[in-house]
Amino acid sequence: MNYEDAILSTHPSYEDRYIQWITCRDAFDGERAIKSVEHREEYLPRLGGQEGRDYENYIARAVFHPVVSTVVNGRTGQVFYKSPQFEMDDNLLEWGKTEVTKQRQTLNGAIKTMLREVLTVGRVGVLVDIDRQGGDPYLAIYKAEDITNWKQDDMGLTHVTLCEYPVDQKMDQDGNYFQSIVKQYRHLMITEEGRYTQIVYRMHEGDLLVYDEVEPTQNGSPLDFIPFTFINASDISPMCEKPPLFDLASINIAHYRNSADYEQCLHMLAVPTPYGTGLDEDEALDTLGPLNFKAIRNENAKLGLLEFSGRGTESLKEAMAEKMSVMASIGGSLVQKQRKQVESAETARIRTASETSALETICDTIEQASEQMLSYVSKWMGWSEEIEVSLNRDFTNERWDPADIKAITEAEMMGVISKETAFYQRKLLELIAMNAGPPEQKEMETHTMDPRSHVIEQEEGTFGVADVKGNIVSTFDSKVEAEQYAIDNHNDLMVQA
Repeated sequence: MNYEDAILSTHPSYEDRYIQWITCRDAFDGERAIKSVEHREEYLPRLGGQEGRDYENYIARAVFHPVVSTVVNGRTGQVFYKSPQFEMDDNLLEWGKTEVTKQRQTLNGAIKTMLREVLTVGRVGVLVDIDRQGGDPYLAIYKAEDITNWKQDDMGLTHVTLCEYPVDQKMDQDGNYFQSIVKQYRHLMITEEGRYTQIVYRMHEGDLLVYDEVEPTQNGSPLDFIPFTFINASDISPMCEKPPLFDLASINIAHYRNSADYEQCLHMLAVPTPYGTGLDEDEALDTLGPLNFKAIRNENAKLGLLEFSGRGTESLKEAMAEKMSVMASIGGSLVQKQRKQVESAETARIRTASETSALETICDTIEQASEQMLSYVSKWMGWSEEIEVSLNRDFTNERWDPADIKAITEAEMMGVISKETAFYQRKLLELIAMNAGPPEQKEMETHTMDPRSHVIEQEEGTFGVADVKGNIVSTFDSKVEAEQYAIDNHNDLMVQA
């Protein structure tokens, strides 16, 4: 069968979203990409009559604010504020601690890359592959722009075309080695016999030629599925969807255009221009300054400075401020200045709830995709396919409220909640390590029922007050004084150092 049309053509869904991906990618990459020769006039059209150096200066003065990258990196940091949690086969856990990509990333690093790509352009793909020589499977991550075509039927994926850009090393006529980037197409397919096959194509003198072909196997038997996972912002379907930050990127670029006009106005109008009328020819003001004395014979001569007045620049500033406000509402509090007033932890959670709903959906999708690709690894290696991946949902990163600690302690002392429940609640507040087990729980139990249990009689006859980890934080001559200190400062003593 001739697959050339399928290799070189692109899927309609790909074509529908490609420009949006490029826009988001350039906005993420920042000023260098926005001002590059390839796209500069798309993002900043020339003013009427601008040619050559005038347009170069117009671009150079414009300022592009890195809003998209700030939001993407900030949101990624919020999710990876705590590491992902895995419940899966021990062999798979150990595999995840090794280098699972050709870029020498661990499983955590690969998932972080997937999340960053989905936040940036709304799509990424992961192929589970294995070297021809054998060994453990690895993950190959593909950008949205490099997943060009696909086909599926009721049984699943049957064809996927991926663009790759390996570096080839060649020798010139003088015997010197040089490196060059080569574009190739990796076609994943299920043959008519139901066998998974990879065929690599390269263009040579206008013809698409087979460069390599391999049939991956499991213990010598061919696979009957394509181990590729599509990841969008809301699902793991092959079909593309609108990037979650496309609107933000569009306004970011519109703000950049306003900036170009504003800087152009400042350049043309902000510096006062001296003028003179009624001067003789030999009285030209070719040099100015306090050390250049000027004698003017005509008493009716007039000197002055031409300065701009009006609301032209103010209108541009207002337009830029309005766009920055809209970007703040789309991107969330990462774009806005931090609030200076004090607010409770509950108020902070309510304030950020609407901002994190989209991020919650993306995290759900990343978890689902991670479980699917890890199931491919397990299936390949013959390990258990019972896998659960959990990403952090504590996006606010707000510090615990002392009132919460007090409420938990009082509820436990009154018997309203069990020791186990209180222990779990303290873990949620990060007073205790999330991976802490029964040993730390027993250590806690000696302190939670009575604040006076923090008091320890020392050999020299004094009384020390210990925190939850057993560290002495204060010493008293009297047991009564030590117990009173423990009662007054019980919340602080319960905080794990």
